[in-house]
Amino acid sequence: MVAQDGLATLSAHELLGRMRKEQGMYDFKELDRQMKLIENAGGIVTLCLGVKQPRWPEYHWPTWAITLPDPEKTQALLDYVRATVAWYDEAELIDGYQLENEAVLRGFGEGIDINLRRLRKEYQLVADLTEKPHLHEYQ
Repeated sequence: MVAQDGLATLSAHELLGRMRKEQGMYDFKELDRQMKLIENAGGIVTLCLGVKQPRWPEYHWPTWAITLPDPEKTQALLDYVRATVAWYDEAELIDGYQLENEAVLRGFGEGIDINLRRLRKEYQLVADLTEKPHLHEYQ
């Protein structure tokens, strides 16, 4: 479909709650599968990272992280971002990263959790990890 329809750049996201069902464990299998399909079709990807992602309920914390105190919750997110960038950054089809989706949009979704300090840490971490472009999408 990508090559056939003239699409070149796609935005891909993997939900933190699905990728990290158990604390300390990551499962990249589904996103790896999607990346391979896009790569085989000749596409490139802007990979969306973070808790606030498209698809209801918008905030995708793993069940085990929802009740953590803010410092531990922030660390869990940063660990996920670090692991994901380390896993995919060398892939040529990744052209950059989007951090969070509509990160400061209020009034939509369940479990709204806007934390600007955490957002700044997330941005700085990605800046430290990669030279690929990265952005926040604010609304």
